[in-house]
Amino acid sequence: MAATAKGLRVEYRTTGVLPGSKPNEGKRTALQTILVDPLSPRLLLEENGSEPAGDEKRPAGGSRSASGRKFVLRSDKSPPVIWEILEGGKLYREHSGDLNENQKDRRIQERNEIELAKKLTPKEYAEWRRENPYLRPDGSREVKVVREPGEKILERQCEHILVTENGRTIVDAQVTKDVPGGGTYYQLYRRLGAFSEEVLRKLSTVEGLPLRGKVTVVTALPTYEFEVEAKSIASVDLEKDTFEPRGEKENLPKEVACATCGRPVDPQNAGAKLFSLDKKQIYYFCSEACGDAFRAKLIPEEPFVPAVPAVEKGE
Repeated sequence: MAATAKGLRVEYRTTGVLPGSKPNEGKRTALQTILVDPLSPRLLLEENGSEPAGDEKRPAGGSRSASGRKFVLRSDKSPPVIWEILEGGKLYREHSGDLNENQKDRRIQERNEIELAKKLTPKEYAEWRRENPYLRPDGSREVKVVREPGEKILERQCEHILVTENGRTIVDAQVTKDVPGGGTYYQLYRRLGAFSEEVLRKLSTVEGLPLRGKVTVVTALPTYEFEVEAKSIASVDLEKDTFEPRGEKENLPKEVACATCGRPVDPQNAGAKLFSLDKKQIYYFCSEACGDAFRAKLIPEEPFVPAVPAVEKGE
């Protein structure tokens, strides 16, 4: 197929608790590649490898295998759409909103905390304020952006960008304007639950892409960080279907029953799933234990397939 335009490919080494990971995955290091359309807000992200980060215990037999996560963000559509590519491209899942509810759940949790704090005694309230320095009594979020001259990375001059939310550092990055597509990059991580809308509005004014930096993710769950470092940048040809899903669309109900215990399961966040031999039936489970029990008792010859990487419930 003939190329239709030039795009940008940036390869990153990303370390930490990556947005969109399974809840029990913990810190890891992934090699990520993004393709950016400089003329339209379209982006493709693919993880090429994964291994435990730092001193975490390595599984027997070597490093952990690649998760194979792949997303296409189409911010040129109204509303924006994100496609999660599954099964090596055979299936795709469409999300017209966020992939998870992290930021929505965060806002609800913070509002509840503020309302409960109103019932505290003055002494208890003062202690609550000390324990929650980044939470304002009215629930507002003040986001500031500080810019200063940055470093030179991969022969590209960067600007040092510091983004804070109520005084807490959210983004500390070296950003180059020589590389377009920053808005789409930040939009993707917003839809993976990394940024609040207030932070994203400020990030939309930041031109270019981060070549190195640290992101602090604040949700209803414990706060965590991940770091990114660009390893290479190249101009590449974009095919006509680069930002299109190439498999069949997976149509999932909002809720199914666990095939073992009957508990309600969100098929997009299932603990495990099992394919029938003819690939026409998919069994969903609330946990890997239920998946193992189903396979062992009913169809021991069935190939067990862990659930596609789920996202944590939080904003």
